[in-house]
Amino acid sequence: MIYVRKFLRPEGIKGKDKYRLEHESGLRLLADALKTWPGFPQIKPEELEGLIARKEGGKPYFPDFPQVHFNISHSQDVAVCAVGSAPLGVDVEKIRPVSQNLARHMLTEGERRLMEAFHEDERNREMICLWTLKESLGKALGIGLGLNFRRTEFMLKPWKICGDPETMRIRGNTEIEFRFLSEQGDKERRIFPEQWHFFQTVWEDGYVISYCGREAAVSYSQRHWTGTECS
Repeated sequence: MIYVRKFLRPEGIKGKDKYRLEHESGLRLLADALKTWPGFPQIKPEELEGLIARKEGGKPYFPDFPQVHFNISHSQDVAVCAVGSAPLGVDVEKIRPVSQNLARHMLTEGERRLMEAFHEDERNREMICLWTLKESLGKALGIGLGLNFRRTEFMLKPWKICGDPETMRIRGNTEIEFRFLSEQGDKERRIFPEQWHFFQTVWEDGYVISYCGREAAVSYSQRHWTGTECS
């Protein structure tokens, strides 16, 4: 399941105070998400951190509850978490202009050509889409930013528009193609949908949320939608 929530960020907050606020907001959201998780103790958000350890690649986990997989992300004044029974990763980023340096760092040649097909107003959003997909995959694999973005290629198909009465953009496995590339830029191997599941949405027209997991995301918070397909 994927959960998203806005939190109040005081104007001018920065540095360690900013990070602490975002981190605590993510923990509060995770604590709420775990309230209905079978077998997980009912504890306060400030107690939750004491149950979390990190693997060698930095991936957080619960040593005493290995059946519970989770991941947290935050951007500006939004926190997101995902909880499931198999490895997963989630990432959220505010839609904003993407620098040429970042584009060179993260895009494959195929992705660069894909971005050229978008209007300038849409290109920043779609590059954030690629970035968050790669972040979520790296988190699900347990290597985070150790993932080689230039050897990880996502091809994006048009959005599905869901929701009644409001419209909402989503992408699932049928709209997201993924492959690793060799040093020569050729296909090395492909992870098919039965091995990894992807989900992506634009939230409140200002944030991109991307999920990657061994199991499909079956619901989304805020009651915006339920299920991984348009009804």
